[in-house]
Amino acid sequence: MFTSVSDYFKQVCDTAIYLERRDTVTTLGTERIVFSNGAYVSSYFHTGGFGFQMNLPEYSVEEAYLLLLHLNKQVSGIIQDENGEIHVGWNAGGFTIESYRGIVLISGEWAC
Repeated sequence: MFTSVSDYFKQVCDTAIYLERRDTVTTLGTERIVFSNGAYVSSYFHTGGFGFQMNLPEYSVEEAYLLLLHLNKQVSGIIQDENGEIHVGWNAGGFTIESYRGIVLISGEWAC
């Protein structure tokens, strides 16, 4: 089972403010959402795949990592590089988790 981080926050937050919505007719474009817990996500969809970046205030890298493991049961590999960034992979792409100025950033890109 796969639940995206963005879908997870849509379920657990009481409000989601859409700053920009992608074109649902073509399924291409950008979507920017701010959730009631302060999380901010920017997703983009293009002909070759999709990607996103989520900013999680008041989260630790460990909490973000455990959330990704919980949501993605089919993780194919976990690597921490020399800069301390965590890469969580699955078949066609993966996530990178890093901390920047007190905010945890989760980003990812996948090919179709």
